Amino acid sequence: MKTKQPALAERLEYVPERPIQRRAEASKSQKLHPLEKFLSLLILVNVLLTMGAVFLCYRLSSSVFTVEYLRRTMLETQQEIWKLNTDLEMATNEKMQELLGNANYSYSLSDIGQR
Repeated sequence: MKTKQPALAERLEYVPERPIQRRAEASKSQKLHPLEKFLSLLILVNVLLTMGAVFLCYRLSSSVFTVEYLRRTMLETQQEIWKLNTDLEMATNEKMQELLGNANYSYSLSDIGQR
């Protein structure tokens, strides 16, 4: 009579000594604790914020946001504002001349400015 030996060579199929866990039981044991879920979400948010910060630093270091670009756009905006103010002043003067019917309106404005 043969004795049972655990060697695989004697048997055609392997029978494990402990029972195999079913998948349903394995998924229950692998459920994440709420704290683990929170930590994984926190890590994900930190990674996204870091990527955003790196991207902003890259954009700020590029030529689009240089001081020269900002100075140039500020001067262009200032010139547009001066042009609009001049146009508005000229239109106001013309309208006042029409309303008052005074040919010496510009002269009267200079008198007011001197007082």
